[in-house]
Amino acid sequence: AILQIAALSYGVYTVYNGHPAYVAYSIDRFTLVSPNEVDSSKIRYEKLKTSIFSQPKIVYAKPPEDPDERNELLFSSVNTGKDLEHFAKYYEPVENFTQKISERSVSVDHLNSHPASKSELIRFLNKQNKPADNFAFLPLMGKKKVMLWALDRKTGEPVATLDIDPWELGESSL
Repeated sequence: AILQIAALSYGVYTVYNGHPAYVAYSIDRFTLVSPNEVDSSKIRYEKLKTSIFSQPKIVYAKPPEDPDERNELLFSSVNTGKDLEHFAKYYEPVENFTQKISERSVSVDHLNSHPASKSELIRFLNKQNKPADNFAFLPLMGKKKVMLWALDRKTGEPVATLDIDPWELGESSL
């Protein structure tokens, strides 16, 4: 019984550390961030804190304005692989940055210029029954896959994911 409880505890712990706690917007993309990748004690806003039972919180990782902090972050990224989205002290409520995030959207014209992404976009728009201008399309970096995330331009709320790798569309998309 003790062995089974230990195995169950380990399984729950592993699943908890593997699931995303945050979906952090940083520079030009959203990234899934697991609880073990971020020090959540550094979060400044109570509403952005997560628990074992909460859904992932969507946050905006605001780059530091201080040049020394920027350099420290740059070296951290190079040395440890931890970039802006892995530092909870930079997390801000995403709703304060909806317009800024929308401005970095992949253009609909660019999506339409590639046959594979065009068909996926048409399928998405037919389901939504709204014009493409109502949505912002941004990269969503998962653990094993990159997709395009469709957000409502007015509210910033996620609508759907599209099976399009924006990095395969070429540099002019971002």
